[in-house]
Amino acid sequence: MFVTGCKLNQLIEGKSNSVSTPDNPPAAPTTKPPYLLFNSGEWGSYVLPDGNACNPTTDTDCIHSGELIGFETDVVSSCSQISAVDNLNVFDWSCKVISGTKIQVYSLGFKSGKGLIDLIDGLTWREISIQILKNSLPISTSDSTPLWSRTIASMPAGNPTTVTSLNQENIIYKVDTTLSSAGYNINADNVSIVMAPGAKLNLTATTNNCNL
Repeated sequence: MFVTGCKLNQLIEGKSNSVSTPDNPPAAPTTKPPYLLFNSGEWGSYVLPDGNACNPTTDTDCIHSGELIGFETDVVSSCSQISAVDNLNVFDWSCKVISGTKIQVYSLGFKSGKGLIDLIDGLTWREISIQILKNSLPISTSDSTPLWSRTIASMPAGNPTTVTSLNQENIIYKVDTTLSSAGYNINADNVSIVMAPGAKLNLTATTNNCNL
């Protein structure tokens, strides 16, 4: 029997005692989905670095938990020569060892030039998957799944003379085209606004109506 490549390495390292042949095909790898690092990781939610809830009136080190996602594997137990990519190519990644037996790759935030708009297709969340590589070669790939569930809705057209109130909590308003209005008043929690490429919000008010 002639054995080369990865299978030879596995045999040398004692990771396998069998060789795949046409009569003995390899078992299908077990895959897992990526996950949000914090239970409160829905888009627009903020936490402290330890995962506890953020109080915006007193805390100054809150982080956006919606951008923090992870994936782990026990194929290797060291972060040496490990890198990770996501299928949408929107996040930067880092790695840490968990319990000495497996690794976790986790997002550090958006790549330069990327943002929420890259996670959305129309008014739905795009599926995301993560691939872990060692020496630039894939060793583990997650299932593909939409991670977030926050409602995405089209931005109301607004009114040319009066300010439009955005008073629904836990929602993302998407601006797909240029809108002109007297402005918008965000008076609910966990409201996000995302702009499609080329879209703008134009102010028609002749006087400053901002309440800062």
